[in-house]
Amino acid sequence: MTCPYPYPSPPLPLSVLNAAAANEPAAMQSFYADLRERCVLLFDPDSNGWIAAHPALAQAALQHPDLGVRPPGQAVPADLRGRPLGAVFALWLRMRDDAPRAAEKLAVQAALEGLAPTFLQQVSKQQAELALPLGWSHWQWASLPCIVASLLGIKMTQAADQQRLLTKLAALAMALKPPAERALLDAADQAIADLAEELRACAAGPLARALQTQAQELARADTPDWWQAQALGLLWQGYEAGAGLLGQALLAAARSAASAPPDLAGCHSLLQAVLERPGVIHHTRRWALRDCVLGGQHLRAGAALWVVLAGGEPAPPALLGFGQGRHQCPGQALSLHIAAAALWQALQAPALQAAPQCLGHEALANARIPKLMEPAR
Repeated sequence: MTCPYPYPSPPLPLSVLNAAAANEPAAMQSFYADLRERCVLLFDPDSNGWIAAHPALAQAALQHPDLGVRPPGQAVPADLRGRPLGAVFALWLRMRDDAPRAAEKLAVQAALEGLAPTFLQQVSKQQAELALPLGWSHWQWASLPCIVASLLGIKMTQAADQQRLLTKLAALAMALKPPAERALLDAADQAIADLAEELRACAAGPLARALQTQAQELARADTPDWWQAQALGLLWQGYEAGAGLLGQALLAAARSAASAPPDLAGCHSLLQAVLERPGVIHHTRRWALRDCVLGGQHLRAGAALWVVLAGGEPAPPALLGFGQGRHQCPGQALSLHIAAAALWQALQAPALQAAPQCLGHEALANARIPKLMEPAR
């Protein structure tokens, strides 16, 4: 299973919309280095949006009270309104700025932090072992979302279970890339229905039970819808970001084979380095919820903003790839823990010691995901 996006790699010149997919690391780093030196907002006519690239400006944007994750008055994309995917989208914390969101984020964070580290490592090892025989690309894409699925209680005992989950997540990916055709939106709605049914039918895993408990404590009238939406959000966030994180880390380990991570802690450090430079998620979107000012620039309500997260030298004081402020990812610690376990398992696999080949990077606007394949025999 590979990335679902059937698009070619972007040509030069680089822009904020294609730099993450650049196959020349030096050109990509030079592009971002130039942007990071700009201490003011830049207007990009190609995307009709402003760019906040200097680390201080990016952090200010992420924490600005008047900048939201959705355009004002458009909580759900027009294509998704009235659809099952749209109903789930409306409950995802990363897509909301409303008042109840703060308490809900704390609830999700509490559910994630309640998982025992030894159990997380055991599940991560199992899913990585299951994924490895299908090749580097499958391991890269499957490991993190399948670990989360297993924690939720979804059956993940065979490689076919992993493949089915990836097929469903690929359907979501295609529908969330506008503009999506009706057939793609229908396929995503079916994937949402299938995953919701699996969550209802499975013997609830520890993460599902924790989310259910938090939903009850929040007194959500739509308890089943709420916790299932958060579960689906966790699965989705582990898909592209997980593939980028593990793919980049595996290539980094291969490049420095003589000093490959000696243990689990070393894998964790390698993942941190990947997140610092160049990073996995290279930018995120914000919109002015009302007339406001950022970095001395007046923004009118509805103005779009690209916030550059890609790391570089000097590195910002915190990892921007997981966000900051009210939208900082509540699963940062969990993501690094399970990714380190999956990477450590891969590096120990005796049958797959040969380093993968990198065929370039997936043509995504904001995520840097290497295309991995098995080495030539």
